[in-house]
Amino acid sequence: MQEKIAIILYSDSHTEYTAQVVNPRNQIDLHSYGIGKFVLIGEQKHIGIIFNTQVFNPSMLTINHQKEAVSLFAPDLLDQVELMLKILVIGSLNSQAPYNGEQELVSIIFEAGTIIYTCPEEVIKQFHYSSENKIQIKYLSYLNDIAEKYNPGLFQIISKKLKNLLPEKDYKIINLIEKNLTWEKIS
Repeated sequence: MQEKIAIILYSDSHTEYTAQVVNPRNQIDLHSYGIGKFVLIGEQKHIGIIFNTQVFNPSMLTINHQKEAVSLFAPDLLDQVELMLKILVIGSLNSQAPYNGEQELVSIIFEAGTIIYTCPEEVIKQFHYSSENKIQIKYLSYLNDIAEKYNPGLFQIISKKLKNLLPEKDYKIINLIEKNLTWEKIS
């Protein structure tokens, strides 16, 4: 079952979105919104990856007049800590059975208020196979651009997840990508 974890606040680009975690203090599973987690976006056929998180604490504002304004006009905000997720949209699921991934630029725009859900393991598996039932990781170039800016180890996190989900016969492409990324870091 998909769990509602966040709501989109705004976009940084057509493929990058910022979402606010829904009630982070009462979340049952804090790992639901960790780096490298796959998520379902909106109508639950679009797939994204959490690539960064940000914590916002209004009580830690550095300019005194900001603190005074917050305490005067919104005192309840001083105790509120918000967790923001940065999400990269990497494709969608084919809507016809057998379901598989369409790892390409998604043409729609997600509006503020669009809900982000956890992504079940079965959906992650389906997303990584083409209609010819071959493993695919076409979103790697988008991921590399993001990883260079935010988190160089992002694919290692994702590859561990994929190796836990996919059959061993499909590790070859994942291992090859890992070796290439290691080579790029060395050179």
